[in-house]
Amino acid sequence: MGPLTAYQAISIKQIEFFDEKVICLTLGGSFIHDCNTESDTSLFLSGGPSIPAYQANNMTDACSDGYGGIILLSRSGLLHVDSLLSKKYEYSHQDSTQPSGISSSFGRFVIPMPDGQFLIGGNHGLLTYDPVKKSTTPLYPGIYPALDTFISDRSVHVFELGPFEYLFFSRHQSTLVYYNALTGVKFSLTVGIDALDLLRWNTQLHAINDSLHYCLLPGKGTMDLIIDRAGKQMSLHGIHVTGILPVTMLVDQDHRIWLGTHNGIFMQRDQSGGIRKSAPAFDAQLPEKSHVQFSISGPYLVTGTAEGLEMKFYDKTTLALVKQITITSPQPTYTSSVLHFATYGADSILICTNGPRIWLNTQTWRYQAIEPWEKIPTKFSWYAFQSSLDGTLYTIQNNSTLERYDPLQKKFISLPLNQDMWKKLEAPTQIAEDWNGDLWLVHHGFCRYRKATAQIDYCQPKFPGAFLDRNTVGNMVNDTSHHMLWFTLYQNGLIRYDPATHEYMQFTLKDGLPDLVISQMILVGRHIWIITPSGLASISIDDYNIQRYPYGNGAFLYHSRKALTYDSVTDQLYFMHDQQIMACRPAALLSRSGHARLLIEKIESGDSLWLWPTQSILEIHGKERRLRIQLSSIAFEDMGPLQYTYRQLTGKDTTWRTIGVDGVTVIENLSPGKHDIQFRLQGDGNNLHAAEKKIRIQVFPFFWETNFFLFFLALACLVAMWLLVRWQYQRKKARLDMDRRLSALELQALRSRLNPHFIFNCLNSINRYILKEDKSNASYYLSRFAKLIRHTLDYTSEPDVSLSEEINVTRLYIELESLRMAEPIQLDVHFDPEIEPDNVRVPPLFIQPYVENAIWHGLASKKDNLKLLVRVIKAGFGFVFEIEDNGIGRAAAGLSHRTGQHISKGMAIAKETFDHYGQVYHQKTNIEIIDLFDQSGNACGTCVKLKLTPIL
Repeated sequence: MGPLTAYQAISIKQIEFFDEKVICLTLGGSFIHDCNTESDTSLFLSGGPSIPAYQANNMTDACSDGYGGIILLSRSGLLHVDSLLSKKYEYSHQDSTQPSGISSSFGRFVIPMPDGQFLIGGNHGLLTYDPVKKSTTPLYPGIYPALDTFISDRSVHVFELGPFEYLFFSRHQSTLVYYNALTGVKFSLTVGIDALDLLRWNTQLHAINDSLHYCLLPGKGTMDLIIDRAGKQMSLHGIHVTGILPVTMLVDQDHRIWLGTHNGIFMQRDQSGGIRKSAPAFDAQLPEKSHVQFSISGPYLVTGTAEGLEMKFYDKTTLALVKQITITSPQPTYTSSVLHFATYGADSILICTNGPRIWLNTQTWRYQAIEPWEKIPTKFSWYAFQSSLDGTLYTIQNNSTLERYDPLQKKFISLPLNQDMWKKLEAPTQIAEDWNGDLWLVHHGFCRYRKATAQIDYCQPKFPGAFLDRNTVGNMVNDTSHHMLWFTLYQNGLIRYDPATHEYMQFTLKDGLPDLVISQMILVGRHIWIITPSGLASISIDDYNIQRYPYGNGAFLYHSRKALTYDSVTDQLYFMHDQQIMACRPAALLSRSGHARLLIEKIESGDSLWLWPTQSILEIHGKERRLRIQLSSIAFEDMGPLQYTYRQLTGKDTTWRTIGVDGVTVIENLSPGKHDIQFRLQGDGNNLHAAEKKIRIQVFPFFWETNFFLFFLALACLVAMWLLVRWQYQRKKARLDMDRRLSALELQALRSRLNPHFIFNCLNSINRYILKEDKSNASYYLSRFAKLIRHTLDYTSEPDVSLSEEINVTRLYIELESLRMAEPIQLDVHFDPEIEPDNVRVPPLFIQPYVENAIWHGLASKKDNLKLLVRVIKAGFGFVFEIEDNGIGRAAAGLSHRTGQHISKGMAIAKETFDHYGQVYHQKTNIEIIDLFDQSGNACGTCVKLKLTPIL
């Protein structure tokens, strides 16, 4: 953004961003920064002759017109400009009741509606602006029926929840109304008188999630608003006080909350909840309860809680919690809180509550109420004080009654006070004592009570020139060396007061104070010690030199009101930081010699959360092996920046690693076992000793990471390996057995294919030709017989042969078998047209046994017309081989077998060899024998089908 010299001195009221433009609203107009062109434009309402421009340009709100233009609203009118920032329409609201004629309270908000109009709210009720007609008119009943009750409501305010989704708030009607302008859904919530007193025009609404919203009450706190859209209902919960006074709030994209205050910006660390009221306490029983004050009673550091009647006693040396006393009321519904307490004698404590005063005995730990337990008491004690001069115990009541405890009568006696003191001080809340023993009563100013005259002789209710004109006095200490009083003034720092001259000197930030808000102060020696939300400080009563001891880099969202005291016996200054009790020696702080305090605020791992961990070992179960650690520190001896580092003491890598200034580090991938992690805090100064802390993390392994599981896994692997080896051995053994069986089958097949009968018949036929001296036929058949023998021997060693070779051997065999027949066998071979015999591989001699069987059992008994048919048929990816004869049939052949004729045993061997071939070469085999009959039903032959199909 370029320089905006014309507006450098103008206070920005509001900033909006839409349509790539930044719109800044001021008391004297507006200016727009275009993020695309990087140009700046100033926009004003023109006003008129009777309307000064400075009155017309007190800007209040802005919204987009949906087309790149902007509608600017002021307390006196509106200005509508287009996307080029040229004026489309300007309206000035005339008001006859105003001296200048122009309204000074025309518009507070402008919101778009789904019908293209815009709704304007202000002290004149609701109006509508129509950008098409360029007119501004009052809202009439029936246009938006859900808003009819707000038409004339001058107190109505609106919060925008989403597009055309609004929340209307009316103080006059004590109601909150949810209205969705798109769907017409409307439901309301009646606001109680307590919440109504808190909700104002400057209330802000911030969405935390879909249902939870924070109502920010500037300077007061927050309230939870729950919107249940599905159930059409809302609920508003009580105010939350964070210990700081937020003025504004921001929820970022990570859903963290940022609070803007008069004392700076605070960031929410714990995203799992809302605004953290305090860091978890050092004693884990009641982490959300703040401590109202510190005091010393014998060996104990004593504190009381602001929520509930609880007193806690800590060992002064170790700061360990020794005793916790919870004071209960006989009335179950009665609730009260500790306001203040004072030690009395060696074993008694007087506790002031917003109910009765209570005596607590630190020897027997018994307590007793002085006043009755009233539900809503009209009189209760604000403050208890014991004189350091004569030991007298005083209390101050809310009705401006000062009482003194009489140890002889064992009761409190009222002391007379001036009647006008209540009006001047608005009820005193604290007591201090000066060097003369006179009492000073403080609240809005202070008064002196003279013990000698038992009268109020001086009052100072105002301090002219004080910042914000706040005159609330906090607490007082007296400087007996210089006869001066020191007191704190609400958000105005520290005051040194001279009772003799009634003059005072003010100390603020420019004088070196760390903060204008001072919670508590005490005098130790020649220095006054003060505690503030920004740190501890000391001021010399001699030369007014201020030394600051700021807190370290931890979040400091909470700070205890009166948690500061000094014990002269142990020479320890006790105070609180982030709900942690701190102890140090004042002399060490003044000399800036000592040690820093390193704090481990929080450790997270998955669903596990440790707040201010004190365990010796933190145990991590489950799959989450990631640590998120939050550190903070307090180092009063070094004003420079602090540096966090850490290292893992277990494992090979023990180098120090740097942590960011926010004190947050993440450690991932922790292995099972124990991990010692050491943290260190160091400063830039030479006089700061490093502070170190160590934690031990025990990561429990999963079941599969245990030794038992590893042993079981190793055993399972060994068993699996043994089974695998055994399976391979069995498989290899089976393979060898199969190979041996195949060899035996091949030998049997060789013997069976050329059985003795066939060989004997062939040799007899050749011999007959020799005896007849038919040399040519004898030589021919001898050569054919030798060729068959050679083929048979060659094929026995081959895994497969071509179909053409197999058919040729079959032809040769049939030719030789024909020698013993009455007439030659007629062989007919048929192939499917798509079959190429030379490219088809088949088992060697697998047809021969079936041809032999057809000749011996089918054709041998016939005298003539001997026919044998061999067909090869393509069937899908496989083949069918058919051997068909026109013999006597299987029935007649079986009869011949019973009468003693020869039956070949090669069929069983051939089938086993055929099946074995299919197993070895992943072929599916099947043999089918079909008996053939003529039309008269007489047997006329046999057909054998051999099927060979690849296994896919």
